[in-house]
Amino acid sequence: MLSFGVFGHLDRRPGVAIADVYEDRLRLIERYDAAGFHFWHLAEHHATPLGLTP
Repeated sequence: MLSFGVFGHLDRRPGVAIADVYEDRLRLIERYDAAGFHFWHLAEHHATPLGLTP
């Protein structure tokens, strides 16, 4: 069986609280799930100010 997913990232958004960025992304992932996507892959930017991924 072939499955499809989404590749995403969490970038900083000036003026937006980190908690709000995470909440927005979780709502988006729920929509992906409802649409039938199998996974969401999160990009990681180590030791840079680009991403919010722990």
